[in-house]
Amino acid sequence: MAFFLLGHTNRIDAATLSGGTWNSLYPLTNLQDAALARVARSVGTTSGASTIVIDCGAAKDIRTLGLVNHNIRSTGTVRLEGSNAVGFSPLVADSGAVTVYADTVAANPTFTLDLGAVYLARYWRITISDSGNPAGYIRLGRVFLGDGWQPTETNFSWGKILGIENPSVVSVLPSGRRVVDVRPPSRNQKYQIKDLTKSDALREVFQIAWTHGLDKEVLLFEDPADNTYADVNNFLATIRQLPAIEYPYLDAYSAAFEFSEIIA
Repeated sequence: MAFFLLGHTNRIDAATLSGGTWNSLYPLTNLQDAALARVARSVGTTSGASTIVIDCGAAKDIRTLGLVNHNIRSTGTVRLEGSNAVGFSPLVADSGAVTVYADTVAANPTFTLDLGAVYLARYWRITISDSGNPAGYIRLGRVFLGDGWQPTETNFSWGKILGIENPSVVSVLPSGRRVVDVRPPSRNQKYQIKDLTKSDALREVFQIAWTHGLDKEVLLFEDPADNTYADVNNFLATIRQLPAIEYPYLDAYSAAFEFSEIIA
């Protein structure tokens, strides 16, 4: 099992997007709107039509990719490439074509990809291959392209929680009839990581909490090496409770994390 991975510092909103062939009513700029219902749609399903070139303006640290509210089938693939040349030669990073896992849980299907290390590059290209998709187009509601942090020496502790929140309101009428105001469920996760290094605690966890607050997006990978249960464990989220750095004993650091899924 690989260590927990936290995608952070989404670069998409400050970037310039181009490439592919995208419907003018559903343009690429919709991906820079945090509302998942504001989608981009390609014209056709060829990989050429559904390519996205992301210019970060300057070289940025990138490790994690998330495609949220997509309609890519489990026979489709996603490739992420990074370069410091606009023509993508030479490449700094290349995921290769990664098969999209089926998402059987979320109302907004999510695909997550880990490059395995942090790479520094200005230009990034996402190539989606799902020729023959019956919708006639590729749909995306949000792209997360960001940095990633993994604890250096230890994974999360026993007691990790994966929960479901259902805000539906149940009322009982005087007659005894139940009336339900149905609202969509969402997931939450709680982690505690003990024995953090000082650098992990103060240069990573503290800085992510400071810069992201309760509103900025993060991307969760419970186990970046596991695609079998990625549809359950990996999702776009916000920090629900900011982690406090604990000092249980000399030269030891610990932090607890709590996350809430973004569903709209």
